[in-house]
Formats: sequence, C-alpha cells, structure tokens
Amino acid sequence: MSLTVPGMARPFLLFCAPGLIPNALSYGAMPSASLDKLFGITVDNSNLTHILRAVMGLYLGMVFIWLIGAFRAALSGPALVCCAVFMLGLAFGRVFSFVLDGQPHWLLILYAVLEIVLGVIAVYLYIKPRAAGSWLEAANIHWQECVAGDIPVYIPGLLRRAGTRQ
Repeated sequence: MSLTVPGMARPFLLFCAPGLIPNALSYGAMPSASLDKLFGITVDNSNLTHILRAVMGLYLGMVFIWLIGAFRAALSGPALVCCAVFMLGLAFGRVFSFVLDGQPHWLLILYAVLEIVLGVIAVYLYIKPRAAGSWLEAANIHWQECVAGDIPVYIPGLLRRAGTRQ
C-alpha cells in the first residue's frame, strides 16, 4: 500500500473542499439572510431552517472526508468516490429540476456545470491509478477485485465481501 496520495488527487481534493464551505455556510449558518439575498428564498420557519442546517452538516462532512483523503493515502480513493457521488448526485438533481421546473437563477446553473465537471474529474482520478491504460482496463481490474473478494460489494439488504458465500 502506498503512503503517498496518488497524482492529482491531493490538489483536486484541496480545491474542492474549501470551495464547498461557502455553500455549506450559506445554507446553514444564517439561511434566512443568505438565501433571501442570493435567491429570494424566504426561510420563515424552524422546520425549513432545520433541514437547511442538516444540509450544511452534510456539506461540511464532505469537506472533512475530502481533506482527510488529501493527506492520507488510504483514504484518497474513498474521498474521491465520495466527491464523485456527491457532485454527480447534486448535478443529477439539478438537471432533473431544470427539465421539470425550468431555468433557475444563473448561480444554480453554474453550480450544475461545476458539479458535472468536478464529478467527472473525481471519477477519472479514482480510476486512473488503477489502470495502466484505459477506462475499460480500470473497470476490468475493479471487476476482478470484486470477484476475488478484495472489494466490499453492496447487495440490497446485505453487505458482504464479493466472492464469498454467506
């Protein structure tokens, strides 16, 4: 196992982490002031404030795992996966909203573009060190690790090591 964080993973994670902090704080620190000023959203009850502060906690949790992954080789891969799932999940939700609800504030469109780009980069950085050449080789290596039982695989209702019977 390597003790150094591979390639561009550290600078990438260090770029993503502080970039998320202002978003987290705008959602949770004083949502009634920040969301009204940014998007004209009125936050006027404790339930909505609670939900927004929970979202802030989720965002700050992501920042935490990305910072740990930037400095601990064993966690750089999981941090990149968290980053990819987080960014692409948000982007999917935003694009879904664009289709159903129409065009939002320009800043939310910018967020969607950044989330797609950063999510794809996170996937690439996760796969790149695992394969000598192509993405196809990386997928094949991952599949072989799963079959050999080296990677935990989620099966609905059951978490087990791939390749083992329970």
